[in-house]
Parts: sequence; C-alpha cells; structure tokens
Amino acid sequence: MRTHFALAFALLALAPVPALAETQDEQNACMNDAFSVCGHAIPDRHRVGACLAQNIHRISGPAAL
Repeated sequence: MRTHFALAFALLALAPVPALAETQDEQNACMNDAFSVCGHAIPDRHRVGACLAQNIHRISGPAAL
C-alpha cells in the first residue's frame, strides 16, 4: 500500500502542470483511474497517459458539482 502512495505521488509530481487536476477530488479520481485502468504502466507517466487516452471509455467522468 505504501508503494502505491509513493508511485501516485511520483506520478502526480512529475505530471506537467496543465495536466494536473484542479481540486483534490479531481486528483483522487485521476489517481484512482491511473491505478485501476493503467496500473501496469506506472511509473512511466507517458505510458500512463497513453493508456488513459486509449481507455477513455473506462475512466471516470467529471465530478458533479
């Protein structure tokens, strides 16, 4: 579990600024999608991004306000 948090932190810390979600809830949703849909690609952020783009139908939609 500790490894997941370290990888998630590294993934978010290395992401380009425009790609970061704006709120903590959005960040959590992105992190959950990255692990559940594209966990095999972590820690390579380029592979994660490509994986999420290829699996866009499987990732979370925008949070309701």
